[in-house]
Amino acid sequence: MVPLIDAAALASAESASDPAVVALDAACMESGFFRLSSAAVPCSLVEGALDAACGFFARPLEEKLRHCGSAATGWRGYTPMGGGHNCSPASRQPERKESFYWGEPDTDGDAAAPPAAELAALDAAARVFHASMLEATRAVLRGLSLAMGMAPSALEERVFTAPSAKVLLVAYDPVERSELSCGSHTDCGFLTMLCSRGGRGLQAAP
Repeated sequence: MVPLIDAAALASAESASDPAVVALDAACMESGFFRLSSAAVPCSLVEGALDAACGFFARPLEEKLRHCGSAATGWRGYTPMGGGHNCSPASRQPERKESFYWGEPDTDGDAAAPPAAELAALDAAARVFHASMLEATRAVLRGLSLAMGMAPSALEERVFTAPSAKVLLVAYDPVERSELSCGSHTDCGFLTMLCSRGGRGLQAAP
């Protein structure tokens, strides 16, 4: 069983002996996975982001392809099935998934261009979800800092002053028993926070 950590307790923890910090430390050392209490991010924001993603993925393919990510957009945008984002060489090619990478645009101080009409709902939902997830991440960083014997704000001050944090929305097609929607892999970056609906999600391998 993946342990459940109280996010609110992490956010207010002051020492390595705090029960929430002890639980987080043990989870990271023993399996590398943990769950955060639902108070970390309101369920309404999770549901809003998932509903908006479902709405986008339900659009016709030719419409979705108009919003493909590229080097010019920092790869923000849509990636269709077979779009080169296979997670594992063990997967049957291509993996049966499509995705949309949402991230705050690089504006260099200029106002960001408004999203296309068909992306407006997705952009609005992802924006508030992203902000809430950043707050949840700060609670985890506080717990990790304390667990390593540092000041509560140590990791945030070192790695989170201008975070490169994205929302990756993924839709998986049904697969046969012998197929994989997403092969075994290790994510890039420092910390991955997963949300799913209806008990579905990736399997965790220690």
